[in-house]
Amino acid sequence: MTTQDQTPEIDKTRLLAQAVANAVAGGARVESQSPEQAILVRRNVSPARFTLCLLVWWPGFFFGHHRSESRQIVRIDDLGNALIQDV
Repeated sequence: MTTQDQTPEIDKTRLLAQAVANAVAGGARVESQSPEQAILVRRNVSPARFTLCLLVWWPGFFFGHHRSESRQIVRIDDLGNALIQDV
């Protein structure tokens, strides 16, 4: 039986999967994932270094250590919102 005061059960696992799929489509990769949270990694490349490496030293772009990575933790709150926190 349902009353107006009750809220529907939120499927946090499904919402987390959707948030992760959107992030992956945007270029992130999944470092780890559980039913409660996921850790995403994004590669940060300086536009100036990208141009320099493509024009002068392209192997350095692909194999060099100038690329940095940033990590984010993604969780779903009790209202079904994706919470993203930089680590």
